[in-house]
Amino acid sequence: MRVTRVRARPKAPVVTAEGIPILTLDVGCMGRPSYVFCSKSQAGKPLRQKGSLVNERAVSPPGSFLERHEFLLRRLHSLSGIVPVGAYMVVHLLTNASILDSPASFQRRVYAIHSLGMLLPLVEWTLIFLPILYHALYGLLITRTALPNHSSYPYVSNVRYTLQRATGMVAFLFIMWHVVHMHG
Repeated sequence: MRVTRVRARPKAPVVTAEGIPILTLDVGCMGRPSYVFCSKSQAGKPLRQKGSLVNERAVSPPGSFLERHEFLLRRLHSLSGIVPVGAYMVVHLLTNASILDSPASFQRRVYAIHSLGMLLPLVEWTLIFLPILYHALYGLLITRTALPNHSSYPYVSNVRYTLQRATGMVAFLFIMWHVVHMHG
């Protein structure tokens, strides 16, 4: 099989209603980026994705906030998932597990939390709700821009990549339901 390099052909910039240019690339090798090598028989064929043809990909305007600060935002996403969200989950589960000791023990722990008084909403918002909200919203952005390839390349790491995003969506829906139902 003969392999050729297919180059992306830039199109004229499209301008949104706000006047922001969106750069698009006409991708030549089954919808893959221009640096992907493919056989000559695949060149110029569009990629089928979820029942529709995909011939071009939108590229963020150069210098957008998300593009300039992607490294920092992803590190904050990881950190917010480990430190505040993880610490809250440990405290939440230990408090709820104290009911196994006795209902009185559980009630003492709940009263200890509520003894913070007017400081409780500040603690909840700064240490619990805002980190969870950031983690959830940035996780949704990551999920929206994800390009799973587990059907083309069924390796364990590709399946884990997809499962991580799927379980994140399930967790997001459960946490939203739980907070509205229990805290609401």
